[in-house]
Amino acid sequence: MDSTDYILFVPMFFLAIYLWLESQDFGVAIVAPMVAQNEEERKTALNLLKPGLDGNEAWAFLCAGVTGALFSNGRFNIPESTFWPLGIILAGMIVRLAAAFWGNIFQQPLLLRGVRFITIINVISAGVLALELANRDLFTTKSVFGLIWLFMSCIQVGAIYGACKTANPLGERFRATFLVTNILSLMAFIAVFGAWYVLGNREIFGTDMLLSGFSSVVIISVIAFFSVRARHVYAGMLLSYIAQWGAVCIYLFTMMLSFPSPAQDSVIKVDMSLIIGAAAVWTGIVFIWRMCRHKVEYVWEDHIGMKMRIRS
Repeated sequence: MDSTDYILFVPMFFLAIYLWLESQDFGVAIVAPMVAQNEEERKTALNLLKPGLDGNEAWAFLCAGVTGALFSNGRFNIPESTFWPLGIILAGMIVRLAAAFWGNIFQQPLLLRGVRFITIINVISAGVLALELANRDLFTTKSVFGLIWLFMSCIQVGAIYGACKTANPLGERFRATFLVTNILSLMAFIAVFGAWYVLGNREIFGTDMLLSGFSSVVIISVIAFFSVRARHVYAGMLLSYIAQWGAVCIYLFTMMLSFPSPAQDSVIKVDMSLIIGAAAVWTGIVFIWRMCRHKVEYVWEDHIGMKMRIRS
């Protein structure tokens, strides 16, 4: 990694923001076919993907734009294989956007499973892109556990969001999914941190700051589990977001430390403050709306044919 590679931290940062914000939609799209048992519940689950254009896409486009600019510059160590994950991420955006707006069509079981499959490939591709930008080998213990954590973390955030925004029986299934994936996500996080500490750079991962951050993420995740188990789902959702952001910050901090100091003649000066500011405002407004949105009504029909209108 030469002195110009430090600039690769910029698209890595944009990608991390995108993954953290989009993890909720990733999780909902993956879990929906498993927890929704009839047409109305499938429509309700897809409704959680709204408003569709939520600003998260802006961070992915920023990542793609900066990556493309650095690749075309020719001085930076960006392999061509970096671009196929970006293409898959874009395809996943389009599919989830369509599912959010045309829920009546995508609630069909086969199409819904197709959305799940594309989203799973989307999450894996985003993890591969993060490893590519960090110049990390995909087929290592650290990388594999990292991808498992990313996958499970997305499912748990989507599940707890569904538990908060849908009523029983759908909400209870979302809650049960969170309880399982929270444990699996925590185990994967402990494994990836341990692998980095044992097989990686102990001088970085043994610092008080990173050890404190690791301990905080573990403790917050455990509290989130017991909060949701006690049916305090909104507290669990908040704690899950905090724990996930803490894990993302650990990733960004370790990647930042692994880059050398920039050479003065390698700086690319691009004023993106207006774009970043607009993306931040857009994303923030939609994020707050999602947290405060009302539950959606849906009709639940039990096994003996009785119908109930539930505010989900």
